[in-house]
Amino acid sequence: MRPGEHCPSYLLRLGFPGEGSEDVLERHRPAPFTGQKFGPYELLERLGEGGMGTVYRARHGELGRWVALKLLSGAGFASSHLVARFHLEAQAAARLDHPHIIPIYETGEEAGQPYLAMKLVEGQSLDRLIRQGQFEWGPSARAVQVRIAGLLATVADAVQYAHQRGVLHRDLKSANILVDAAGEPHLTDFGIAKLAQEESGLTRTMELLGTPGYMAPELAGDSTASVASDVYSLGVILYELLTGHLPFEAKGTAEMLRQIREVEPRPPAGINAEVHPDLQTICLKCLAKEPDRRYPNAAELAEDLRRYIRNEPIQARPASARERLWRWSRRKPALAATLVLLGVVSGIGLSAVFWQWQRAERLSAAEARERQRAESALQQLRLDGADTLLAEGENALAMAHLGQALRQTPIIPGQPIG
Repeated sequence: MRPGEHCPSYLLRLGFPGEGSEDVLERHRPAPFTGQKFGPYELLERLGEGGMGTVYRARHGELGRWVALKLLSGAGFASSHLVARFHLEAQAAARLDHPHIIPIYETGEEAGQPYLAMKLVEGQSLDRLIRQGQFEWGPSARAVQVRIAGLLATVADAVQYAHQRGVLHRDLKSANILVDAAGEPHLTDFGIAKLAQEESGLTRTMELLGTPGYMAPELAGDSTASVASDVYSLGVILYELLTGHLPFEAKGTAEMLRQIREVEPRPPAGINAEVHPDLQTICLKCLAKEPDRRYPNAAELAEDLRRYIRNEPIQARPASARERLWRWSRRKPALAATLVLLGVVSGIGLSAVFWQWQRAERLSAAEARERQRAESALQQLRLDGADTLLAEGENALAMAHLGQALRQTPIIPGQPIG
């Protein structure tokens, strides 16, 4: 294994992509059972694949019910954590009965292969629709933004429902939202959900799991998941819908997490100038670095989105320049202190420069007055000398003295002489 790589089994446990992990999954994932029987189900089509399982379109032979059947990737190779995550998904989803959360009908194991049978939603994942340009601005930017706000408000309703029943999703992202043919979203994949009232060694071990680009700053550090961290992830999805990009995009996971912790996201209108100020304010409130500055719950986020749809004033307010500076200084206290010190030093330096400039101005004015008095005295001496020479009959010398006096102070028409 080369420096910088990760052990494939470690990548499988974490659910993060990395070099070598796809090859391992390819060798150990279930065979493509399409067209074959799997317990009571007939596997008809492979629909997709994630870090934890492969999903097939399937039909229950006896009931005739169509389902999405998820099989754990590499069941014989999977770590105990991965198996536990698979069962946790079933446990979390079993608590939830909401029209926009995909329900699980059945869990089981067939020939050592764990599986989940879920409701089959005919549609596409939200991330695929974004990549296809389904949310690009057309002639009416308002119509697209109303659609985006309505879709995310519905997802936020589902997240609020889960929170009220003690379930934190912890991996909210566009790939985990399925949009059906009617345009309605459905939340899925509770594989790393945390049951809020049941802290366990498993949830503590999995605390840093999630998709880096959607992860809240506190989860990128050493804090635990909360309602606020799910609200942050909803803000990332809103940002993605408005701009086509994630707030932070980096080549490596470490750099991505650093940006999430330390860098302010670029305002959506900086990428797409047609983003409405209210939606930008809502989005940036969700993406606040400090959890207590976000919406306190998903319900309040959903309500602000609906206020935008109804053309009503939203509750969120954009951060002032002073507030942004204060937030930055809290994240960068050492650098902020250095800048304050430099400001003080610069202030002292500027004060000294100003004092020196004033002193120079005063000296310059005094020198000018002295020079003017000296020139006036010299001119008077020359005029007096001319008078004396004229009295003595030395007309030529008198005219020379007068000429020197005139060259020093020329005669201006209309101005009195002397």
